[in-house]
Amino acid sequence: MKVKEEIEVHKDSVLSQDTEVSIKEEIVVFEEPLLSQSVEVPVKEECDSNIIRHHRTQSGEKRYQCNNCDNAFSLKYQLVLHQRKHTVKKPFECNQCKKCFSWKSHLIIHHRKHTGEKPYPCKQCEKMFSSKVNLISHQMKQHRDKPYLCKQCNKVFSYKYALTKHQRTHIGEKPYHCNQCDKTFTTKVILIGH
Repeated sequence: MKVKEEIEVHKDSVLSQDTEVSIKEEIVVFEEPLLSQSVEVPVKEECDSNIIRHHRTQSGEKRYQCNNCDNAFSLKYQLVLHQRKHTVKKPFECNQCKKCFSWKSHLIIHHRKHTGEKPYPCKQCEKMFSSKVNLISHQMKQHRDKPYLCKQCNKVFSYKYALTKHQRTHIGEKPYHCNQCDKTFTTKVILIGH
């Protein structure tokens, strides 16, 4: 597709320049095959922080190194968020049970346990959830198409790996071996737990 190729060429030319200083003023013309017209995209002469941020994330440049581990990040805020993992600092305290959290969002979700609030409804079955993560997990497990059928027991699965794991129960396959003893297991999770 011509547009995609031109975008890649343009991206490479922009990323090869020193974006900290400036990008030459230019007009990039992309042909839109469906509309049979051209679209002009002006690029600013002065770089703003969004372009610099975009350049750093696209180029893979990681200038912010964690002092506590080997992780490095493209953007400073990513490092700040990561560093909370290394500290015991938990500035967000529940006023009902005094449990503390590193993140305000975790406190908000926790507080819903006390209030019973469940602001995230599933539109397919009317169940309610206290967090968006729980809603998405529910939708993936309960409402996703289940195209993978076990031919031995007719049980259906959403994911091929789940079917493969299930089929091991029928054939007795145990591909995960313990290095310390002779035991074998059907899943890696069970091996790790062993």
